[in-house]
Amino acid sequence: KHNGKPAEFYFDLLNKMLSQFDFEKNGKFTLYLSQRQSNTVERFQEALEKALSKQSKRLTDAKFICSIVLSQDVPEMSVVDYYLWTLKRYITTGDKRYFAGLADKFIIINDVYENGGKGVIYDANNPFDLSKANKFEVK
Repeated sequence: KHNGKPAEFYFDLLNKMLSQFDFEKNGKFTLYLSQRQSNTVERFQEALEKALSKQSKRLTDAKFICSIVLSQDVPEMSVVDYYLWTLKRYITTGDKRYFAGLADKFIIINDVYENGGKGVIYDANNPFDLSKANKFEVK
């Protein structure tokens, strides 16, 4: 689906996540994307517009600003990156120790590709465990 290109996967994932978010009408939002190899504000904006097209009737007056930032300029993104790294390590290597140390800090894990693309929510009532999920394809 993503032609083996990490950038296509990343922006497809962003599109899926934004499509699930219930934006407020007339709201003002700033979305940050961590600087990576080939991220561009234009591609970020394109993914946002695609995601919002489904909600266009409700969001006619909403304002969005997209920015790509360095982790050093927004240190809280480093925390998010670390959480995601623990989850990725668990999924890709089966090494659960880092994830287990933070598992109770994950309020929700939303596997947007599970269940035929309908997604599965893991939370306190349904904690994430690799044995519950379909096999992840990591390249």
